Amino acid sequence: MKSWIGKALILLGTFGSGGLAGAIYSHYANRPEPTIIAASVSSITIANPQSAGILIPDLKVQVGNEVIGSLYALTVTLDVVSGPYVDGADVAITFPSAPHIYGKPVATAPSPLHSIGCTPIENGLRCRISPLKANSGGPFRVTIATDKPDQPRVDVVAKDVQLATVGEITTQKSRFSQYVPLLEALAAALAGLMATFVSWFTVRKFQDVAQSAVEVTRLRSNKGYLVIIAANYGCEGHRIDVAKQLSDAIIDDKLHVFAGNQLAGDPCPNVSKDLWVSWQYKDQKFNRTVREGETLDLP
Repeated sequence: MKSWIGKALILLGTFGSGGLAGAIYSHYANRPEPTIIAASVSSITIANPQSAGILIPDLKVQVGNEVIGSLYALTVTLDVVSGPYVDGADVAITFPSAPHIYGKPVATAPSPLHSIGCTPIENGLRCRISPLKANSGGPFRVTIATDKPDQPRVDVVAKDVQLATVGEITTQKSRFSQYVPLLEALAAALAGLMATFVSWFTVRKFQDVAQSAVEVTRLRSNKGYLVIIAANYGCEGHRIDVAKQLSDAIIDDKLHVFAGNQLAGDPCPNVSKDLWVSWQYKDQKFNRTVREGETLDLP
């Protein structure tokens, strides 16, 4: 059981010193996040007869047979900036008012391997973009010609996909960067602590192995003629079992030990004590008592 506990602690310490601190840092620095799409809207004025009326009187803008007051081009840009690969997402582009949308929206994808398609819905468009992969070489874009300069609202519907403005993404990165030094310091401290633990445990383990080797060598040098059956040290009513201590002191089937508190402490402070021992030597049993301060020599 102890060997399994030792192996488990060694594995834990090794993993901790070599990878646990880095794993904790990596978890916070690179922890799994949803796929993030950065959305932005830009607008340009194609024609505004009212503003140009001073220079060009009676200026009119006509689309087909319809005379319109103004014409604007609104471009919605959708850029996949981070996160895992996603097959696709539905994007809704809606306006607060009900503008007139002229012609067919122009939709472009990052590459021929990507696709984007838009269909009209109430007060806007519904577009399907696919696939979503960070660093695909460019964004998805939808350009709409309308008679109102109102900024549209952009929403995305897909599992594990979130929409954020460019400003929000910049703010999040700035906030996280504040914690990077702290995480690095924590990781370094934890690595040092685990390395110290592994070193301490390894030293203790080798000390135990070395001690065991000494014991085996000592026992092999004994023929087993001298065996401690029982032993205690103290005074009447207060005695301590010291059989193991005496057995451990046997060398070459001989025991030479001082009867004193070094055996197992002082069970009777300020009282005279003695050491009683029962032993066997070459199939014969013996008993002896020696006073505190005397030496016991066996056999």
